[in-house]
Amino acid sequence: MAAGMVMELRPVLSSRPMLAALALFLALDLGVLLIHAAHVLAEYQGLSVWVADPRFSIENDEGYGERYEYVKTACCVLALGGCWAATRQPLYVALAAIFTFVLMDNALQIHESVGHRAAAHLGAGEAVFEGAAQALGEVAVFAAAGLAALALFALAFRRSGLRHRRLGLAFLLLLLGLGGFGIGVDLLHAALSGSRRLDRLFGFIEDGGELVILSLAAALAIALRARLAGGARREAAVPAAPRRAD
Repeated sequence: MAAGMVMELRPVLSSRPMLAALALFLALDLGVLLIHAAHVLAEYQGLSVWVADPRFSIENDEGYGERYEYVKTACCVLALGGCWAATRQPLYVALAAIFTFVLMDNALQIHESVGHRAAAHLGAGEAVFEGAAQALGEVAVFAAAGLAALALFALAFRRSGLRHRRLGLAFLLLLLGLGGFGIGVDLLHAALSGSRRLDRLFGFIEDGGELVILSLAAALAIALRARLAGGARREAAVPAAPRRAD
């Protein structure tokens, strides 16, 4: 299946829409990260300049970097919806639904708020490290959401064609990577933080990693939508073969 995924992905990854979208997103990512670095420097130096505004920090849930992530996640949802419109393959509906949840979770801070409620029942976790109850509560929420997403993906995977299964696996890997930064790095952050520098480092790794993975996912979704829609148009343009008289 891995070899088949690579075979199906190769023409998509080398396509003009993929290269153009990825170049644009990565250039914007670089700009966001450089502005974040300038913000951290200004904060450490105590400078009262425009870049010291907290909204320029990628760690700020209400900042410009977070809103930029909303745009990329919305691109994934719309492009995957376009893939379904071109192919009627259920896997793309499932993937669009999963990315819709990712968008809602980021915008509404679902795992933070629900994790906070769960932390009330995990008070013993504070004996492990400070903030453990909140971190474990968020992990529990992520685990429940992840299992539901995997069940939805598996159901749609079984009902989709082989080619689309292979393409869908690429998005599953990207979602797992997104979860790795959102859960794994966040848990390490909670466990090992203790100094301002470590907090900044883990925050940069977590949010910067999510930023880049969403760029890959959005560019891939846009390129795949363009390829599948083009294929559907070509098939529609081919005239039906005339029926022979008996």
